[in-house]
Amino acid sequence: MKLAVEAATNAALPSTVITFFFNARGAELERSILGMYRSVLLQLISKTPTILDDLSHLLSFKIKHSETPQEYPVMWFIDALDECKDDEVLKLVKFFENIGHTAVSLGSPLHICLSTRHYLNILIRWGVKLTLEKQYSHNQDIMTYIDSEFRVPYSPHVALIKCELCSRSSGVFIWVRLVVELLNMAFRRGEGKPAQLQQLLDSVPKELDDLFTNILKSDPNSKYKSILCFQWVLFAKRPLNPEELYFAVLAGTEPTAIEKWDADEINSEGIENFILNISKGLVEVTKMDRTVQFIYESVCDFLLLHDGFTKLEPNFAINVRGFSEERLKHCCYQYMTLGVFKDNRWSPTQPRLTPLLNGLRTKPNLKDDILRHFPFAWYAVRYVFAHAEVAQSCDIDQGGFLTDFEAPDRTSIQKWMMVYNDFSYNPRGSPTVYHPNDSLIYILSNENLPDLLLNLIQIKGNVNDVGRQHGSPLQLAAGKGYLAVARHLIAAGADIDFPGDKPRLAPLLSAIDSGHIDVALLLLENGARHDIVSYCCGNNDRCTQTPLIMAATVGLTAVVQKLLHLGGDVDIEGGRALQQAASSKGNWQIVRLLLQFRADVNFVCEIDGIALQAAAFAGKYEIVQLLLQSGADANSGGGHDYSNALYAAAVGGSVQVVKLLLQWGANVNSGNRKLGSALEAAAQHGNALAVQMLLDTGADVNSIGGTYSSALQEAAYHGHEKIVRMLLQAGADINRGGGRYYGNALSAAASCGKKHIVELLLQARANANYMREGFGSALQEANNRGYSDIAQLLRQHGAKEAEI
Repeated sequence: MKLAVEAATNAALPSTVITFFFNARGAELERSILGMYRSVLLQLISKTPTILDDLSHLLSFKIKHSETPQEYPVMWFIDALDECKDDEVLKLVKFFENIGHTAVSLGSPLHICLSTRHYLNILIRWGVKLTLEKQYSHNQDIMTYIDSEFRVPYSPHVALIKCELCSRSSGVFIWVRLVVELLNMAFRRGEGKPAQLQQLLDSVPKELDDLFTNILKSDPNSKYKSILCFQWVLFAKRPLNPEELYFAVLAGTEPTAIEKWDADEINSEGIENFILNISKGLVEVTKMDRTVQFIYESVCDFLLLHDGFTKLEPNFAINVRGFSEERLKHCCYQYMTLGVFKDNRWSPTQPRLTPLLNGLRTKPNLKDDILRHFPFAWYAVRYVFAHAEVAQSCDIDQGGFLTDFEAPDRTSIQKWMMVYNDFSYNPRGSPTVYHPNDSLIYILSNENLPDLLLNLIQIKGNVNDVGRQHGSPLQLAAGKGYLAVARHLIAAGADIDFPGDKPRLAPLLSAIDSGHIDVALLLLENGARHDIVSYCCGNNDRCTQTPLIMAATVGLTAVVQKLLHLGGDVDIEGGRALQQAASSKGNWQIVRLLLQFRADVNFVCEIDGIALQAAAFAGKYEIVQLLLQSGADANSGGGHDYSNALYAAAVGGSVQVVKLLLQWGANVNSGNRKLGSALEAAAQHGNALAVQMLLDTGADVNSIGGTYSSALQEAAYHGHEKIVRMLLQAGADINRGGGRYYGNALSAAASCGKKHIVELLLQARANANYMREGFGSALQEANNRGYSDIAQLLRQHGAKEAEI
C-alpha cells in the first residue's frame, strides 16, 4: 500500500491523495471509523483549502443557481481494513460503496483502494478485486526480496535454495522474511555451508503457525521473557516505546534488577537489540513514533486465535486474557514499589512534596526527572489498576492486591497519588487530582473500575467517603456517567441524595446536568428524591433547578417522562420546564410530554418570559406551532429579553416563525418602550425578510421604542443598507430623533463609521445639521470618533461646524 500511495502522489495527473492506515493496537481513533473520518476530513481540508468555501456557499448560492460544485480528483487509500473494529467494517465498506456509486453517477473523478488480509465475510459489490498472492508479479517480488536479503555468497546450491524458498512460501511474504532471517543467523553462526542451510530449510515447517512455534521454542532460556514481551505488545493499554517495554519485561522477570536507568550502561540501541532477541524478530520498533508492534498482524492471530500462548505455556489454556492482565498488573506494581517508590524523593514526609500531595504542582517539576530515571513509571502508575480491573473481570481475584495497596499506613497509595498528580497536571485543563485522604473506593470510582470496586466494597464497605474534588463516590459516578460503578455503590448502601444540605451536588442533578440518562434513571428507580430544589446562582426563576426543569433543559426525554410518572409537580415546575424545553435545544417530544401532563402553556418566567418566546427566538417552528395549538397566547409578553414572541422571532431571525405568529394573530406593532417592536428587532439584527414581512403586514415604520428609538436608527447604526432602503421606501421619517445614544439615524451611522449609510441617508435628504437636545450633530460624532472621510462627506452636504 505504501508503494501505491507513493506512485499516486508522484503521478503525472494531479490528484488529492488521502490515506488512512488502521492499527489494531493503536489508540481508539487509529482503529475506528470515527478516527478515519476525522483524518480524511482533515486531509481534504488541508490539501484542498477551497473546499470549505464550497461547503459554506453550497446551499445559499450553488443550489440556488443550479451550479455544479467544483470537482477535485481524489484518490483514497485505506490500509489494513481487517484491523478496524469488526462491527464497523461492514459500515465502512457500505460507506465507500455509496460514495463511489454517487461519484460514478455524477462523473466525478474518485478512486478508492482498500487493502486487507483475507476477510471472508465482506463482499464488495462494485470494484476490481486483486488477491496479491495470485498475481504473477507477486512471486517475482518475493524472489527480489530473497536476492536482496539472503546474505550468503553465491553458489549453484545457494541459487537452488533461493528458488526453493520462493516456491515453498506459497506467496506468504512473512514466511519468507522469517525463514530468510533464520538462514542468515545460521550463516552468521558459522553454519553457512550450503548443505547445512539446505538441512535447516528442510526442517522449517511450511505452515506459518508452526513456524512461529518453532521460532519461539528455539531458545528455552528466554521463553518467559518472550511470552511477557508478547503479552505487553498485545494487551498494553497504549503502545509502549522500547524503553518502557524493556523495563516492563525486567519488572516481571528480574525484579531485583529494577533500578534507575543509566543510559551509559544500556543505551537505546542495546534496548532495541534486547527486544529483537526476546521477540525472535516478531516485534519491531516503528520509525515514526518509536513504539513497539508486531511485524505482522499474523503474529497476533497466532497468539490469540490459534492458541499460540497455549503452545508456549500450556497453563494459559484456562484463561489467556486473565493470566496476561494479572501478569502485566504485577509488572506495574513491581516497578512502582521496587523502583519508583523506593526513590527517597517520593517520601510523603518530604516538605517539598506537600503541595504535590495536595494536588498542586511542585517546582522543580519532577515529571521529566522521574521519566529520565524510571521510563516505565507513568505507564505503571496510570494503568496498574486498569490491568487489575481486566484481571478481576476474568475471575482472577484482586482482593489481596487492593488490600496491600491501601495498607493502614497509606504509604503506597499516597506515593501513587503524588506521581499521578504530577504526571496528570495540565495548566490549561481540569485534571483529576487526588488528595491525601481520598479513599481507594473513591479512586476506583473515579477511574471507572466497577469490578475492582465491587471486590473492594466486599472487603471494606464504606462507600460514602468524601473525596476532596468530586464529593462522594456516587456523586462522582453520577456526574461522569459510570453506570456500573453507580449500580455497585447504590447496592452497597451509598447515600443516594448525598449531601442533603447541598442540593446542587445531589447525584441525581449531577447525572441529569451531564446528560447521563441511564444513571439518572437508575437513581430514580432506587429512590432518589425528585423534589430537590437548587439555586445555581441566585434566588430567581432562571437560577431555580429541579430534576424536572434540568432534564427538560438538557433534553432528556426519558428522564422527564420518569419524573412526571413519579409525581413531578407540574403546577410548580411545569411552566419553567416547558420554557426550558422550548428553548435553544428545542425538544419537541418533551414539550408535548409536559403539555400532556397539563403544564401551564402561558406560564411567565420572571426573566425568560413564556415558552412561546423561547421557542420563537430559537426558531423552533414545530414547537411554536404545538404551543399555539395548545393555547399559547401569541401576544403574551413577559421576561427581560423579549417584549413578546413576535419580537423574539424577529431577533432569532426565523421568517417562518414570524409568519406563523402573524397567522395566529400576533399584533405586529406590539412591544414596549424599553425593547421596542418586532420591526425594530428585525432591523437591528439584519433580518431583511422579516422586516419586509412585518411591513407588508402593517408594521408602523415610525414606531418609537427600544435602544435606538426607531427601526431606521437601528438599521443605520448596525450598517444594514438593504433594510435602511426598505424602511425609507416604506415612509420612515428620516430625521426623527430619539433613542438613548444618538440624535437620529444620521448621527448613529456617523458615530460608528458607516459611511455608506451616511451617504445613503444624505442622498435621501437627511438634514445634515440636525441636532437633538443633549446630543451632538452627525458632524460632531464623526469628528469626535476620527472618521474624517465621513466628516468631509457631511460638509459637502452642508453640515456646519458647531459654534463654541
